[in-house]
Amino acid sequence: GYRTVELSRDCLLGAAGMMARGHEFHHSTLIPRGSLQYACAISDARGSSRGQDGLVTGRVLALYTHVHFASRPQLAAALVDAASRATSRVSASQTGV
Repeated sequence: GYRTVELSRDCLLGAAGMMARGHEFHHSTLIPRGSLQYACAISDARGSSRGQDGLVTGRVLALYTHVHFASRPQLAAALVDAASRATSRVSASQTGV
């Protein structure tokens, strides 16, 4: 269904508090074996809470919600910027700069 995503912490998509629209195509039940860190709170089209999404580990962000970047273009820009910074770090470490 349609979702509103609110970043609950700074992550690859931007700063905490930023909101966007999207669609959740799939879901599952997760039985964690340790603590989990989520990047987003999600709500449905009626505004009812649908829990959390966006598992974060290291530089990885995994979402079930397919974010519609046109609803908040800053998210796409933040993602491209994060990828660019990561690429720069890898290039610098390979060249010794």
